[in-house]
Amino acid sequence: MSKQQEFVLRTIEERDIRFIRLWFTDILGTLKSVAIAPAELDSAFEGKNAKDRVTVYDTVEDARAAHPEYADEMHDDTRGFTLGDKTFLVAENIDKGNALAVLLHELGVHVGFRNFFKPKEFNALVNVVKQWATRKDNSIEARVGRAAMARVEAAGVRGEQLNDEILAYAVEE
Repeated sequence: MSKQQEFVLRTIEERDIRFIRLWFTDILGTLKSVAIAPAELDSAFEGKNAKDRVTVYDTVEDARAAHPEYADEMHDDTRGFTLGDKTFLVAENIDKGNALAVLLHELGVHVGFRNFFKPKEFNALVNVVKQWATRKDNSIEARVGRAAMARVEAAGVRGEQLNDEILAYAVEE
């Protein structure tokens, strides 16, 4: 740990600071802030924060150039993808107002949910979305479930990724 980091931690302790507000801009340039507890600073100093888990590329071509081993799997309309615990977004394909939804799809579900929920719990959530899709009413749940299933079908998702994408598309909807 650097001297500056030690100074910050010591000052927080000496002054009994209970929250630290961090300011940043989102991928669309909107000013945002988040409050963290002092205990979370250690991991932020070690680089274990969302900033280090998300990379935004301007174009699909930029993403393909950075990850040539996955270039064949990236479609021209790819909005995001996850490799391990890192998320990559493609700005040109994210419609205005949908950045948060795409981020929640990629980072929230593919990384967060998979690391937070046990497999049985994760699969139970997927089954809820599948049940929503079979409802005959026009409730928000039915619309979300049907939209998620339609998007999975349109994307041609099969195999091991199917349940992840069902839940991710539901969250994005």
